[in-house]
Amino acid sequence: MVLSVAGQWGVFDNQGGILQNGMIKDRNVWINDLDAGKTAPFEKEFAVNIAADISELCRNSDIIVISIKPDGFNYLLQELRAYLETDQVIVSVAAGINTAYIEKKYWANKE
Repeated sequence: MVLSVAGQWGVFDNQGGILQNGMIKDRNVWINDLDAGKTAPFEKEFAVNIAADISELCRNSDIIVISIKPDGFNYLLQELRAYLETDQVIVSVAAGINTAYIEKKYWANKE
């Protein structure tokens, strides 16, 4: 299983995060952020993979966790739409964003 995170890294750096608990191996994690400077500390501390862009993140992922503030969610989902495969799973930890919203936005005008 390869887990990827697009957005904020609380899933990793908070006490009890998935990497500190050994729930998933570092090298099976890919991360991406619009601000590349935010990813560098995680590459060093956890030996995770850094995706240069959303395309690379999606190519290397089974599960994509969207960890972003709600005001950036639609932009990120629009980017993801171009690269997601039908067997990939999206998990959102964005406040106020539920599954119905993701499905509606993802499938709207999708060819």
